Amino acid sequence: MIFQMEYLSERKEMKKAYKRLKELAVMQDKDPPPKPYPSAKKGLITQSKTSAKDRFQTPSVRRLVNQLKNEKDVLLQDRTGGSANQDNWIDE
Repeated sequence: MIFQMEYLSERKEMKKAYKRLKELAVMQDKDPPPKPYPSAKKGLITQSKTSAKDRFQTPSVRRLVNQLKNEKDVLLQDRTGGSANQDNWIDE
């Protein structure tokens, strides 16, 4: 509980300092400094996006995806092929 109170007080001080830095930057017509602690949600979103992109860039996964695409194409060609009548009929 005490740690949380200390953390919150430090965080509050840092926010005040950052607010003051932004005010000084506006007065001097400069760009404001970057936030020292960006929001946790944005950090999680960027991590998930990079991992999703990287997931399909590994060679083994690319090979597997291409193999599944080829198998799907073969199955679709078999279903719509010209020999549809021959597959389903039994010769008597």
